[in-house]
Amino acid sequence: EAALALTACGYAHYEWAKGQEGQILQRIWLDLDRVEDAYAALGRKSLAEQLEYCKLRLEEARRSCKKPWIIAFLDDQAAQLGKGKLTALCKKGEASMEELLRALIVYDGLGGDDVAQRAFSIVCFNDSKRFERTVRNDFLYVAQHYCTELMDADAEESMSRSDLLAFLGIYTNHEVYEFSGRVVMESAQGICDFSFFGSGGAAFSSDALTDDLAIRLPGVRQVTLIENLANYDAYKNARRDPDEVVVYHGGFSSPRKRRFFRMMAEHAEPKTLFRFWADIDLGGMRMFRLLATVIPRLQPMRMAASDVERYCKSGLSRSDEYFQQLEALLNQPEYTQFAETIEALLKHRVTIEQEAML
Repeated sequence: EAALALTACGYAHYEWAKGQEGQILQRIWLDLDRVEDAYAALGRKSLAEQLEYCKLRLEEARRSCKKPWIIAFLDDQAAQLGKGKLTALCKKGEASMEELLRALIVYDGLGGDDVAQRAFSIVCFNDSKRFERTVRNDFLYVAQHYCTELMDADAEESMSRSDLLAFLGIYTNHEVYEFSGRVVMESAQGICDFSFFGSGGAAFSSDALTDDLAIRLPGVRQVTLIENLANYDAYKNARRDPDEVVVYHGGFSSPRKRRFFRMMAEHAEPKTLFRFWADIDLGGMRMFRLLATVIPRLQPMRMAASDVERYCKSGLSRSDEYFQQLEALLNQPEYTQFAETIEALLKHRVTIEQEAML
C-alpha cells in the first residue's frame, strides 16, 4: 500500500517480482526529480534544506562568540557542511543543535565569569536542570576537543565531569581553599584574622568569595602554593616560616580558585615572593603557566634541573609519547624558564612526583 501510495503521487516507481505480481516487490526507487516533493510530503527537510538551515544557525552563533575554541568548533562544523555533509551535531536534530549552540553562546557571553551550573541552565533554557540532562555531555565533548587548556588538564588528571565544568567556570559544588599563615579577610560583614589558627591552617569556602572581599597579608614575605595535599600538610606543619603563607593549590585550578589566588597577590606587598611547587612533569609546568596568568611574579619552587638530578632515582617512568609531548615544550617560549628542567627529565626518562621530595 505504501508503495502504491508513493507511486500514485509520482514520487516513486516500483517493479513486482516475476510471477509474484501484486504480492512481492522486486524493487522500488525514488524519482530523483521529485525528491524535494517526497521530503515535503513526509514532513521532513531535504538534505539541501538541512544543510542550509545548519549553515545559517552556525553563522549566527559565530557572530555571537569570541572564544577561540568555540569559534574553532563552529568553523569545523561549517567546513563539513560546505562539503555537502551533515555533521554529527546536525544529525542529532534541530532541537539538540539549538540547545548546544545556545549553551555555547551564553557561556561565551560570561566573559570568564564563573556561574553555578543550575543558574547557567536557567539563563540558557529557563530550566534549572535541562543543561545537565540534555546538553552537558555534548558541551563537554566540544570543550574537550577544542579547548586547549582543558585538553591539557584532562590529559594529566582524567578529570570528572564536575571538575571539567569547574575548570571552565561552571560549578556544581562550592570549592574549599586551604591555607596557613597571616591571612586577614575583610568585608562589609567584618574582619576575620586566620593567623589565629597557626600552622594548623584554615579553610575558606568559595561561596564567601564576594566582590567586596579584601584579602590582606600583613607582614608576609613570601607565599608558597603547593599542588600536592601531603606535601602541603608536611610543609605547613614543619617548614613554614613565621612570615610565610602556605596555600594548598591542588590540581588544575578553576577560574574561581584563580580569582582567589589573584586577590591574594593583588593585596600583597610588591616585594612579596610568590612560589609554586608541583610535580616536575607536564602537569606541573602547565599548572605553573596557568597560575602565572593571574600572578605574573610567580616563581617555580623545587622544580629545577638540579631537583631532577637529585631525585631521578625515585622518578616515575613514562611512555615515549609522553616524552615527545614534554620535548615539544622546548619550542614554546612560555616554557623557556623550564628548558633545563625539561632537558634533565628527557635525559633520565623520568618525571618527579612531589611525594618523592618529602
